[in-house]
Amino acid sequence: MVDLSRNLKEETLVRKRLGDFLKARSVQQTLFSEALARIKANKWNAVIFGGVLRDLTILGPTEQPRDIDVVADVPQSQMEKALGDLTSSRNRFGGLRVNATGIQIDIWALESTWALRDEPRTDLSFDRLVSTTFLNAEAIAVDVLPKKGQKREIYSAGFFEAIRKRTLDISFEPNPPECGNR
Repeated sequence: MVDLSRNLKEETLVRKRLGDFLKARSVQQTLFSEALARIKANKWNAVIFGGVLRDLTILGPTEQPRDIDVVADVPQSQMEKALGDLTSSRNRFGGLRVNATGIQIDIWALESTWALRDEPRTDLSFDRLVSTTFLNAEAIAVDVLPKKGQKREIYSAGFFEAIRKRTLDISFEPNPPECGNR
């Protein structure tokens, strides 16, 4: 799903704030920095997803997010092998949890995100992922590592319109079973 409501100015803001945030966090957060280095070393397609991008867009890069969600398009077993020693536990939905100083980082395999678990492998994509957020103001994902010589790819499904219009809508009604609704 392509978000036709976005414009170059808004995309530039998201990319700049995420870049600034990642630079600041990678210096301060050894485990976060190491997780990003392993994603890069393994050449995984990975995105930062959801609420942290909303907060960076609205509040700016100096705001401390509650958590960071990273989703990589790799098999769960490969992710566990590469990142297992950095993780302290699994979150309640099965993602790997890295407890970096002062911030919680959850890392997911795309195939294991709760809304896509039952999807055929051929239907898995970051475009599809952003259409599974409960709220439109979290329906965004941005590449962790831009392709050489290119800007970070942005995937969204109503995010820019939600921010611009300051409207909060439900974009995907099912909730994970762990939240008591599905």
